Amino acid sequence: MEAGPAKAYILEHESNASIRALNRLMKEKAEVYWAAKPITVKNKVYAAGTMIIHATPGIETKLQAIARDTSVNFIASTDRLNVQAYKLILPRIAMYKSYVASIDEGWTRLIFENYEFSFTNILDKDIRAGSLRSKYDVIIIPGELTETQIIEGHRAGTVPPEFAGGIGDAGVQNLREFVNEGGTLVTLDKASEFAAKQFALPVKNALEGVRPQDFYVPGSLLKVVLDTDNPIAYGMPREGAAFVQQNAAFEVTGNAKSVGTYPLTNPLMSGWILGEEKIYGKAAVVDVPVGRGRIILLSIRPQFRAQVRGTYKLLFNSLYYGPATMTIYEGGGSGNN
Repeated sequence: MEAGPAKAYILEHESNASIRALNRLMKEKAEVYWAAKPITVKNKVYAAGTMIIHATPGIETKLQAIARDTSVNFIASTDRLNVQAYKLILPRIAMYKSYVASIDEGWTRLIFENYEFSFTNILDKDIRAGSLRSKYDVIIIPGELTETQIIEGHRAGTVPPEFAGGIGDAGVQNLREFVNEGGTLVTLDKASEFAAKQFALPVKNALEGVRPQDFYVPGSLLKVVLDTDNPIAYGMPREGAAFVQQNAAFEVTGNAKSVGTYPLTNPLMSGWILGEEKIYGKAAVVDVPVGRGRIILLSIRPQFRAQVRGTYKLLFNSLYYGPATMTIYEGGGSGNN
């Protein structure tokens, strides 16, 4: 880390380690922003999504400790920066834990622990009880859970009564209220189809009703073109490999934005795929503003079995993006836009 009288410190967003460093910074109550436009520091241009840590008394000692522990590099800036930016808060994260087994929920928990995210597991009864927005900023519904499994859970009589039923219609309505009141709902894998239908989002799964003999991808790496100006894809390359396993591919309309799109040529990078033309130009990652909040559809396996590290940031960024507020960062302080 460079020393000197700094007005701010810069941290690039490209490595997963930068997110662990961000979590440490937020727990230290640092003032952190994501630049919404490229910035120039010491004649080097840093991409949108670059983290700006406001210089406050004692921050340098904290940054040195974080840099040592997480192997990231903070760059001191003596310039007075003036840039449109997202002001971050430490998000209050809840992850849905269904009584229908989801190995994906366990893997997600492991990754969150490894990257030092604070989170709370919530059960069917918690979602049915409501008042979610007062407790949480972000709710995650992990993969391997279908719309029916989320809403209905285990049938009564097949398990002890306390484990029967899902979130129910009341729970779906409570999730709607959570988003309308400013919360962010992040859905992974098949849970994206639940959100698309139950929230009547302006997206359509192009693969709905398509037979396996006409389209099949059993677990392959497919090319996805990313909108790296959207905070969900900050720190990502323009083109990346995503692990896809019979996931929905969306046609996007209205105010929904495609953040990750399949190319108009065969997206296969590794593995095999049948009927690939059916997903040409379709969306795998979608950002949908709803009410005062948003729903983020990650219709891939972004953290599959804690192996596909190249797409972790799509999940990690989603957790910070929703609760962040757009502002103008100025080197001497900040002011809301």
